[in-house]
Amino acid sequence: MKITVSKNQEKLERFLGVVPNELQAEISKALWVGGKNTVKTVIEQSREPKSGVAGIVYKNGRRYKVIRSAPNETSAQQTGKKNKATKFNVNQNKLQVGITNDVKYASFVELGTKNMKARGDLQVGLNKNKDLIVDDVKVRVKAIFDNMFK
Repeated sequence: MKITVSKNQEKLERFLGVVPNELQAEISKALWVGGKNTVKTVIEQSREPKSGVAGIVYKNGRRYKVIRSAPNETSAQQTGKKNKATKFNVNQNKLQVGITNDVKYASFVELGTKNMKARGDLQVGLNKNKDLIVDDVKVRVKAIFDNMFK
């Protein structure tokens, strides 16, 4: 799942020739901050109270009661393994940020299965932060152009 800075990125690159290093660095910083905030949002969402069915989880030989998530909610945190594996990466060449999760079952939670509706944790987190990321990029780009034309 990736957000590009501009839907017309190819036109932008043709217009500017090559994106200046300073501009590219500032956009990458904005994407880095946005990626970090998105991961934080995904983790916070999983810790919110859920309205699904009660269940039991075993962790380190102990038994814990948990409330599972309902089909229209983001997934509930049960062991914390999925939250620890949620990461982001910034592609500086393409000016993109990607949110990933390396846990084996993360794709089942995100996309769903024939027996379980998709929870869409990463998509929901990205959608909540998309406007903030774009606004941060705009502010940083505007600051660069303001400094160039002083």
